[in-house]
Amino acid sequence: MTKIDVLDQFKDLYVCIGYKLNGKKIDYLPAALKDQFKVKPIYKRLNGWLETTRGIKKWENLPKNARAYVKFIRDYCGVKISSISTSPKREDTILLENPFKKN
Repeated sequence: MTKIDVLDQFKDLYVCIGYKLNGKKIDYLPAALKDQFKVKPIYKRLNGWLETTRGIKKWENLPKNARAYVKFIRDYCGVKISSISTSPKREDTILLENPFKKN
């Protein structure tokens, strides 16, 4: 996950978790352009953290709501997050697991 530090100044974060098209909930963006104009996004509101994450290198040092955000993205998308960048500098990275290690 990159650029978590750009979210530091938001009181609320909104993540699109689906769409409504013609009264029906769907979990994908329709391919047809005419349908794309009609869809309404469905958002999940998450609490922001209003603290700096810039330069943090350890998971436990992230603000509580930043950790909750990362966990939500991981769980909702069903993906592993192996690292989180906290600034444009390469060394400002939280390594959660080795992305090259086989399970």
